[in-house]
Amino acid sequence: MKVEVSIGIGFGLFAIFSILRFRTESFSIQTITFLFVSITLSMLDVLLPISNLAFLLGINLVIVSAYILLIYLEKKSPAISEKNTMEIIATLDFLKLNDGEKKEFLKENTNFEKFSFQVKSINLIENSLVIKMTF
Repeated sequence: MKVEVSIGIGFGLFAIFSILRFRTESFSIQTITFLFVSITLSMLDVLLPISNLAFLLGINLVIVSAYILLIYLEKKSPAISEKNTMEIIATLDFLKLNDGEKKEFLKENTNFEKFSFQVKSINLIENSLVIKMTF
């Protein structure tokens, strides 16, 4: 019975996160973490018998308080709160560059020294792509 339950839970989690990843817009890490914590807590609530209610409440309280503490620390962190983002439209030739050339291209066009970037979307019809920069 335990093997069937664990396989079922594994397939269920795989299905949930596959749907969230491939069928919807991108979520922030904070949102995915919240969903994961919610799903984990609901699975624990279902699997543990009612006789272990104090243990279950303790686990729920620890997980929720840890999540709240991490959110608080993330908002207080100057590295997170000071980051800005911008989107740049470039041609598909950008994809042919190696990583160093890509960073140099973005540095020349934005005058930012420290940044990270990722390709947000590609439009093959208009021969363009949108690059999201975090600086």
